[in-house]
Order: sequence, then structure tokens, then C-alpha cells
Amino acid sequence: AYVGGNPINFTDPTGHWSKAIHQSITKNAIKHVKKYNSKWIKELVKGCSYPDKEKTMARKKGFTSPMNPTKNALGKKVNGGYHGADFYSAVHETCIAIDRWTWSRKQATTYKNWGYSNAFFHLGIALHAIQDFYAHNVKYKGKWMHVSNSRLPKTRHKKDADSPRRYFNGKKWGDISQNKNPRIKAAQKDSKEFIDFFNHFIGVR
Repeated sequence: AYVGGNPINFTDPTGHWSKAIHQSITKNAIKHVKKYNSKWIKELVKGCSYPDKEKTMARKKGFTSPMNPTKNALGKKVNGGYHGADFYSAVHETCIAIDRWTWSRKQATTYKNWGYSNAFFHLGIALHAIQDFYAHNVKYKGKWMHVSNSRLPKTRHKKDADSPRRYFNGKKWGDISQNKNPRIKAAQKDSKEFIDFFNHFIGVR
């Protein structure tokens, strides 16, 4: 089940859901929106898988473990800024997206178009953080727990948590189709809510 059962063509160096899973969740979460143009959708989809790419680049350049706050070659924080698997990171990036959109409204056409696209890129980063929460946390005895928690029964991170076809039912892990997986559904539902929150501020439906 690692990397969707296709380790020949895909790897998961950062220990999260694959690029294809993030993009699939994001595309499904925006199906109800009618007024996004193709450029905005492209940036949104690119942004939703960017944080994992950022961490991989940091590793290749010899930085310390991306699981700890560090900086890449551009001086941007890895994990400390771009890669939180939580709702605080999602809210932070969504606010950046709204701010970028608001700034763009007052700019000349060239900057306006860039700003609008960049706003969607940051919204995509926000969605990644939401989705990774469900990739790394499951509900056990009424509480959300990280999959690395020793109290969680028999969890194998790469084979269980990272697979879109594995689901923890409160007692043990089992197989389920990706489309029916409650973890995927929850990630999609919350992604949609953040998209609607963003749309409310920018006036797009």
C-alpha cells in the first residue's frame, strides 16, 4: 500500500500522502466552484503538493532533517513555515492567500494576474496542511492521536498511515477503497470548507 501500491514509479521520501493523493483531494474539493479559471486551478493544485517538494529539495541540498525547523537554499523555512500538518498552518497560509488577493486588486494588470495566481498557490499550501493532518492522525478512544503514538495499536507508518487505502476503525487498521476511506473524505470535506472560507473573502463562488 506504500505510495498507493506503486513503489516502482513513486516514492514517499517525506512520509506523507503522495502528490497524486493531495491533488486528487484538492480537485474533488473544488468541484462545486464554478468561477475558478484554469490558471487559478493550476496554481492551487501545484501549491497543494509543494510542501513535500520543498522538504525533498532541502534533503538533497544536505540540510538537517526537514522534520526540524531549518532553511532551504532560498532562506525559506522548511516545516517551520511551509510544512505544518495542522490547522494552524492552514489558517496561516489561507490568510496569506487572502492578503495576496486583496493586494492584487489595486495593482496593474501584470501584477494583478500574478497576485491572483499566487493567492491560489498559497491556498494550495493551506490545503496540504489540512490533508496531512488526516494522513498522520487517527481517532482513538475519542481523541486524535498521531500515528507514531505508542498507545495506538500496531501502526506501521509507511504501510498504514501513508496509504490512502488503509483506515483505522478505532481498534485496528483495515483495508478500504480510497474513495470510501473516511480519512480521505474528512480531508476533502475540510479542504472544501477552507476553500469556501477563502471564496467568501474574495467574493468568488
